[in-house]
Amino acid sequence: MASKMVGGWNVLSEHLTVQVLEAPSFGAMHAFSMEPENMAISTWNTMEVKVAITLEDTMKMMMQ
Repeated sequence: MASKMVGGWNVLSEHLTVQVLEAPSFGAMHAFSMEPENMAISTWNTMEVKVAITLEDTMKMMMQ
């Protein structure tokens, strides 16, 4: 599965842009963010990544 953008929105008063991505791994998300179209956006925006996973995936990681 390739990464894809699910949605996004802007909060103009906070100078905030939120993008929701679906990706099979952090590496895939990183590769998606390095594509030329996405790199152009990051030239003037600061990016912060917040990972959201399911409770089931969290439990699997904790049990390793």
